[in-house]
Amino acid sequence: MENRQSIQPTEQQSDVMKHRFPSSPDRRRLHSEFISLVSGELRSSLASIKGSLGLILGGACGEIDHRVTDVLTAAYAHSERATRLIGDVLELSEIEAGRINMKREPVDLRLVIEQSVAKMSDFAGQRGVLMVTTLADALPLVEGDRDYLQRVVMTLLSHALMESPPEEPVIITAEHQDGWVTVSVKDGSPGTAGEESRRLFDALYHLSAASHRSTGAKGLGLPICRAIVEQHAGEIGAESTPDGRRRLFFALPTIEAHASSKAPSPPSEPRAVATATRGALWTAPAVAERPPTPFILMVDDDSGLRKVVARIVQHSGYTVETASNGEEAIEKVNLLHPDLLILDILMPVLSGFGVVQALKRQPATRDIPLLVLTTKELSEAEKKALRLGPTKFLTKSLVTVESLTAAVNELLERRHSGCEVVA
Repeated sequence: MENRQSIQPTEQQSDVMKHRFPSSPDRRRLHSEFISLVSGELRSSLASIKGSLGLILGGACGEIDHRVTDVLTAAYAHSERATRLIGDVLELSEIEAGRINMKREPVDLRLVIEQSVAKMSDFAGQRGVLMVTTLADALPLVEGDRDYLQRVVMTLLSHALMESPPEEPVIITAEHQDGWVTVSVKDGSPGTAGEESRRLFDALYHLSAASHRSTGAKGLGLPICRAIVEQHAGEIGAESTPDGRRRLFFALPTIEAHASSKAPSPPSEPRAVATATRGALWTAPAVAERPPTPFILMVDDDSGLRKVVARIVQHSGYTVETASNGEEAIEKVNLLHPDLLILDILMPVLSGFGVVQALKRQPATRDIPLLVLTTKELSEAEKKALRLGPTKFLTKSLVTVESLTAAVNELLERRHSGCEVVA
C-alpha cells in the first residue's frame, strides 16, 4: 500500500484546484455566464450547419457529384467535432457555476469502479491493454452524485487506456486513509511533471495549440472531471510514480469527514418558470382551411434553422408552416390547429415555456403533440412543465436528419393515442 503522501493530494497537486481564471467569485460567475451565452449561440448555429449538410448528404436536394460528397462529408465530420467541443465548454461552465443539480447521496466508490471497469473492458480489449484493479476490502461511503462520479472514473480510465502502450497494464486502486477515499489510475505513459499536471486539467490548455498528442482523449473530459470533483469538495491531480509512470487520481472526503467539515451546500434544484403569456389567451377564432397531409408548425427565432427543419420535414411528405417567436406561434396554432408543434425554448417576445402554458389553458390545444428542439439543458422539472400531449425532447447540437424524422413520425403516430412520450 502506498504511504499517506501518495494518497492524500500534496500541496503542489492542490494547486490544480487553485490555478484558475478568473479568480474572484463575481468574475468567475460573469465569465461562466458569458461562456454559456456564447456556447449556446454557437451550438444553435452549428446545429443549422450540421442539419443543412446532413440534408444535402441524405439526398434531399438531389443527386450530387462524388467529389462534392467527399468535401461535404468532411465538413459534416468537422461540424460534429466542433459541436461536441462546444458542448464540453458549455457543460464545464454550467458545472463551475453550480447550475447543474448534482445529487447528494451515499456512494460506494468500490461499486462505481467495478462497474466502470466492466463498461471499459471492450475498449481496453481494442487497445490491447490489460486493466488491473487493486481495491481495499471495505471503503467508507462518500457523499455525491453516483452518475457524475462514475463519469470521472470512466474518463480517467479512458485517458489512461489511450495513453498506455499494450505492454503496460493500467492499474486502478482505491484506498482509504485519514477521512479520504482516493481513487488512482496508473497508466504506462511517462510520468507527469508539475506544470504538465496542472495543464492536464486546464480547459485553456486543451483548447490551445499547445495540447498536441499523437494519442489521448480529445475534448475537455479532464477539465470537466476537475469541475465535478470540486463540486464534491474533493481534489484531483496527476503525478509521477517512483517507477516513472503517470498516476491520475482524485480524492473525496468520506461521509463522516464531510459531515464534520464546512462542506459546500448542494446546488438548489432548478425550477421551471414560465414566461408571462402577455395576454395570449384567446377566444374561439375562425379556422383556416387545413392541408390534406399532416400539418406541422415549426417555431424558432433562428431563420436558418427554421428553413433546415422545414426542408427535412417536408422531405418526409408533411406540410410545414413556421413562426419566429412565441406570440406568432400561438396565433398560428389558434388559426391552423397543427398536428404537431416543433418548439424552441429560448426565444424573444415569448419563450417556449410561455407558449406551452398558454396552450395548456385551452381545451382545444392542450393535447397537441410537441417536439421540443432546444440548446438548453432541461431539468426534469422543466421537462414536466413543457409537456402537452405526446412530447419528445431533442438537443439541437445532437439532432440528425434521422433522429428528427423518427421523432416527428413517432409523435404523429401517437397524436390520437393519448400516450405520453418523453425522450
